[in-house]
Amino acid sequence: MNVAEEIFTELGGPRFLIDIRCTDPCAIDNGLRLRLRINRSHANYLEITKGEDDLYTMKFLDIHKPKWDRKNKTMIKHKVKTLREIAQIEGSNLRKVFSLITGFELT
Repeated sequence: MNVAEEIFTELGGPRFLIDIRCTDPCAIDNGLRLRLRINRSHANYLEITKGEDDLYTMKFLDIHKPKWDRKNKTMIKHKVKTLREIAQIEGSNLRKVFSLITGFELT
């Protein structure tokens, strides 16, 4: 089992994705990235990574895709803003922390 699958299982598997109406789950280096719907934290992405000490780090991100600037006729690069970062989370507490930050009710 790779790290993304392990995190996915800790969160509750497919039921978690249904509860939060998540789109675009994606495996990243040493973790998992999810696109979120509108929530209390104003984050549109969640990135969970696993450290060497088997503890997790959750980053709530605001990512805006590149846009075309018509006035200057140039591309505006995408912006990545970390809204909240929580480190040293045990696997059993991932759902609790997620619920506290986003305000989503998980079943």
